[in-house]
Amino acid sequence: MPPTSIVNLHGSAVIFESSRSGTFELYRQPLDGGDAVRLTESEGIEAEAKESPDGRQIAFVSDQDGDFDVYLMDAGGGNIRAITSSEGNDRCPQWSPDGKRIAFSSERDGNPEIYVMNADGSDQRRLTETAEPEEVADWVPD
Repeated sequence: MPPTSIVNLHGSAVIFESSRSGTFELYRQPLDGGDAVRLTESEGIEAEAKESPDGRQIAFVSDQDGDFDVYLMDAGGGNIRAITSSEGNDRCPQWSPDGKRIAFSSERDGNPEIYVMNADGSDQRRLTETAEPEEVADWVPD
């Protein structure tokens, strides 16, 4: 059995990554037991999927262009587009509760730090600057 990891549960389905096709791809599995639907297909690795709060989009990471960047796609797959494209890995996307922003970790300045951007990838700003790696962020209420 190939490695599988559940990465997000939202509403009536689970989004997971699996290497059943030979490379890590993203799938959506209905909780009612229906068939899993493959959402991505590339030579790279697709992982770390997070569904937007309204359930309409999925942020994920892929190394299909050489290093890991943050991508968006429609919840049912398709309309896949990179929203980061920096040198160094961009990982661990986390939607803000209102779905307007995404926090993520980036190695673009050499050391993993936390960044935030608008959900369309615009206005990317670094939030941390430490000697220690900052790799995972989460949103908390004010």
